[in-house]
Amino acid sequence: MNAREATLRTRRLLLQPMTASDATVVHCIWTTPGVRRFLFDGEVLTWAKTTAMLELSMDLFCREGTGLWLGRGNDGEAIAFCGYWYFHQPPQLELVYGVAEEYWGNGYATEAARALAEYGQRRLGLRTIRASTDAANAPSLWVMDKLGMRLARAGPKGKQIVCAVLAPSCDSFHAKGRRPDSVPLTQFRSATVALDAASGRRRTVCRWHGARVHAARTVAKR
Repeated sequence: MNAREATLRTRRLLLQPMTASDATVVHCIWTTPGVRRFLFDGEVLTWAKTTAMLELSMDLFCREGTGLWLGRGNDGEAIAFCGYWYFHQPPQLELVYGVAEEYWGNGYATEAARALAEYGQRRLGLRTIRASTDAANAPSLWVMDKLGMRLARAGPKGKQIVCAVLAPSCDSFHAKGRRPDSVPLTQFRSATVALDAASGRRRTVCRWHGARVHAARTVAKR
């Protein structure tokens, strides 16, 4: 697959795989306080780290069609970034997305993430798409919910991370009504992982607005 085939167009964005020429504008977006707070746990990336990430992104795109995309508006201004990146140990491919601070609150993150989710399903053949975010990152949770993602599990002990999945079975989820494991992600407050003594299965105990919901941990398949 070449970069032209992977170029995605939405109503307001032109999304293209990142290249070395995008380093300056991407570094500027990634080092702003609001973006780096959750994306890099507040770390201010050095120029060397930014360029290294872009090199890895280009390598991932060449090898498997994943990596990072930069979204520009009709005027050519860089607005959003999104793509597929490996997180956690062992590495898991996840959908990632973000927006330059000056464009927050306009729906760009959902627009970009939806385009990449469709790309993952149609072009990459992903059966399930994963994403994760800090529990305190309400805008990111909102994007997951807008995409129709379903709570999968809580993250590592000591850090509240929400992990969600988007699968073919989620397409008619809203139409059929919510099951206990499908409470809107925007209502998420906290989660812990517990062991079910009866079944021996690990489960996620989620606290929502005044309610407790038990959701069995799911396994996503590529």
